[in-house]
Amino acid sequence: MSTYAHDTVTVWAVMAPSEGDLIRAVSFEYPQDDEEARSAFSTAYRTGWYDDDFAFHLCGDGLCALLADCSVSLLTLDQQATPHLPAGLDWNALYVIAGGAGEVWQREENRPPMPHGVVRVAETTFKLIGTFPVVAKS
Repeated sequence: MSTYAHDTVTVWAVMAPSEGDLIRAVSFEYPQDDEEARSAFSTAYRTGWYDDDFAFHLCGDGLCALLADCSVSLLTLDQQATPHLPAGLDWNALYVIAGGAGEVWQREENRPPMPHGVVRVAETTFKLIGTFPVVAKS
């Protein structure tokens, strides 16, 4: 039996040479001292740490198709986000952070201030698409 819950997701379009490059960009490094864990992505977007158990990526051809895949479990995401997708065939992945990643991800007005437009992290390029309310199906 499926259950449904309201959630908020923040979505980025990604242009990555490989899935490994994307994973390296978003993976947190955990220092030995008391410093906050950071990833190249979280540093570039000034997000701070978030619970990456509530973040995921999808790779493949066609951002619309990737959004449709997400919408199987995040209802209406494709309808809301498709008009905001960047043009061009080089965008080959999505990165999504759900509200469970931390309090600041639960509503757009709580989201940390971050750059809009295109941000390059090593060889991987991210473009913030937006934050969208969804019904999550589990």
